[in-house]
Amino acid sequence: MEPSETDNRFMMVKSVDDGRSWFEVDGDSRPSLGDLEGVGSVQVANTIHIIHQTSDEVVHHAFEMSDGLEQSDAWVVTTDTIAQPSEPPTQVADVVARSDGSLVAVYGSATGLYWQLRSSTGEWQPANPVNPDSVGMPVFSGPVLLTTADDSVVLAYTSADGQALVRVLDNQGQLSVPQRLSDQIGTREQDVGAILPLVGMPDGDVVIVYRESSGLLYERRLSALQDLGPAVRVTERAVVSGAVDSDQVGADVIQHEGTLHLILIDETSRDIYHTRSSQPGEWSAPVPIVEGIDAGWLRGSVHRQGSQQAVYGFVYDAGSQGGSGFNRYLALPL
Repeated sequence: MEPSETDNRFMMVKSVDDGRSWFEVDGDSRPSLGDLEGVGSVQVANTIHIIHQTSDEVVHHAFEMSDGLEQSDAWVVTTDTIAQPSEPPTQVADVVARSDGSLVAVYGSATGLYWQLRSSTGEWQPANPVNPDSVGMPVFSGPVLLTTADDSVVLAYTSADGQALVRVLDNQGQLSVPQRLSDQIGTREQDVGAILPLVGMPDGDVVIVYRESSGLLYERRLSALQDLGPAVRVTERAVVSGAVDSDQVGADVIQHEGTLHLILIDETSRDIYHTRSSQPGEWSAPVPIVEGIDAGWLRGSVHRQGSQQAVYGFVYDAGSQGGSGFNRYLALPL
């Protein structure tokens, strides 16, 4: 929740009626740290881990979801500072989990990105620069992570000179040589978060969708052998970026049973559209699913409603103009 730049707090809200109504849980224990800026999260069993970068520090929060028996919904880590890097141009963060329960987090600094490992027993290790030789180079930002089947971590990010790049972090802590996704990302602050959440496919490919400065979305695929496929345009509709101080592209993508589903905010109308892809490089014509609003951002995931129907459930800003109170939820049947 961010009613203003000076009055903001994390809130965990829950729905027990398939998203028709929502309420806060464990509000008395919510983290007191404000300055909601760069945030990434991952679910491990019943625990949601959150990495949060402010202007001054990087912190870890964790929320334990009810198991329906003895464990109630509760904040279990309110604020654990894991790093205090120099202030980055834009606060950014993401986090993923490996099969042993360890976490890999990434965040920004004045000179670029750092990655940091949390062991399966809960100890944070020293931070590591993504690019140790950063002097005189464009600052990296906008990181997005994905864990693969062999527990490698794919890292995609942007640079201040308008590039998007991808690398792979192996189990030994070694990063592969960067591969360039695009050199047309743009150099404005709102171009930093140009890369959508990464998606793993059943065949082992990683789908990387990003927005270029033209406003158009493109898809590339990274194989399990780290071969990078050609760029394919997703849609001819320009997509909004950096709306309501979000510093991210107004689009989201998921995979269900081998089919990609992508939702986007049209740059002109600010309506929300949906497109899908069942074959590599082939996207359906976008269809409107929410109209007549001034959408700012959206994020979602695949889950099942009470009937066990798989849905693409997502939360979107329906026209806050930078304030609060306009977050909405929609479930798109899959």
